[in-house]
Amino acid sequence: KKQHESLSKKIFGQWDERRWYEFIIVASVIQKEAANASEMPIVSSVIYNRLKIGMKLQMDGTLNYDLYSHEKITPQRIAKDNTRYNTYKYAGLPPNAVCNVSFDAIKAAIFPKKTNYLYFVRDKSTGVHIFSSTYEAHIKAIKRSNKAK
Repeated sequence: KKQHESLSKKIFGQWDERRWYEFIIVASVIQKEAANASEMPIVSSVIYNRLKIGMKLQMDGTLNYDLYSHEKITPQRIAKDNTRYNTYKYAGLPPNAVCNVSFDAIKAAIFPKKTNYLYFVRDKSTGVHIFSSTYEAHIKAIKRSNKAK
């Protein structure tokens, strides 16, 4: 906690534990979703863009917590999980962090890249994500990704 407090004071000049904890929750979703550190600020932008417009996060990483930490997320799992971690069912952030976070993820949560992206899908041929601003572009990215299998 002392390290987090020190880091917060360096960045913001103050320690607001509640605000910091929200950054940690966002950072944990980023940690689970991003393919690498360079993607983290972009994933962060998607999270904040969705929150800003009241869109559900709908991110698999929020369901990868506790006992389910390494389980593949399936439509059945999404349907049966009624916890607040299920961002397919509930708007907003999960109630707590879903994993330990790296400094890169914390930085990304605090300093998201400025984008208009709302969607992303992992490109199966490269392992990194294709980011999209519209649902139509996202569907095309999914089709392109699936062809890469």
